[in-house]
Amino acid sequence: MKVAAAIAAAVMLLAMWAQSGSNRCVVPFEASRQLNLDRVVDVDHLAADTASAARAAQRHGPRDAGALCEDRLLDEIATRHGVSLEQVRASRR
Repeated sequence: MKVAAAIAAAVMLLAMWAQSGSNRCVVPFEASRQLNLDRVVDVDHLAADTASAARAAQRHGPRDAGALCEDRLLDEIATRHGVSLEQVRASRR
């Protein structure tokens, strides 16, 4: 019985570790794709990407580190989707 409890505890800890967020300044990989901001679906996609960047920046660290992280991620999003940094910043909701 003790072995089963130890295995169950180990599985639970492994699951908790796997679900924990990272404090690295990264967003999930996404292939480059030109967005057309005249399409609602692309506007929504860009807004979701900027929200993801904001969450990653909050996890990354205190204000200055978080702000630098978010700036870097927003620049990556603009490059990945062929839009300007101003358009990315304007997509925040």
